[in-house]
Amino acid sequence: GWCTLASRCSLQQECVNSNEPLFWTTLSSGMQRCPSMSIVPSEIDAASRAQLNIGITINGNVPQLIGRKVHCVYGNGNKTQATVYENKSGQSQLVHCPFLQKNKYSNFLLDKDHSVLTVAIEVLNQLIVWGSVTIYDCERTGQLHTRTACRSCLQTKWACSWCV
Repeated sequence: GWCTLASRCSLQQECVNSNEPLFWTTLSSGMQRCPSMSIVPSEIDAASRAQLNIGITINGNVPQLIGRKVHCVYGNGNKTQATVYENKSGQSQLVHCPFLQKNKYSNFLLDKDHSVLTVAIEVLNQLIVWGSVTIYDCERTGQLHTRTACRSCLQTKWACSWCV
């Protein structure tokens, strides 16, 4: 089965605290019980000046995180302290993390107006679940498509507020 806090397949007796609820997932539980997460917002404007928090909903078999040392670990190596909230309305767990300051963003590739950044939840120095956030730059959208700037700007996936 799956040993959540070790983040690996194991025999039940090899998984620490496997007799505790949600530490170990049997094969018969089904893949829907595997840890997963969703992030809000899932897209972040690189031009945003405000320091924002991201909200993470963790689903699947994950032991109670309240009272544990939990971090958000970003794909570029940065880490922030997470705050875990009690969720009285369901089995999912709610986590907030400060998002990276702009000077910590990865550089955009030359031909891209966005980059995808992996975000993982770390418990006891072990990454247990992963997701991603897209960082976009509206200014780059226009710069990359100078000959079709109007069409590119109007068809962009990003929530750009264009000044005409």
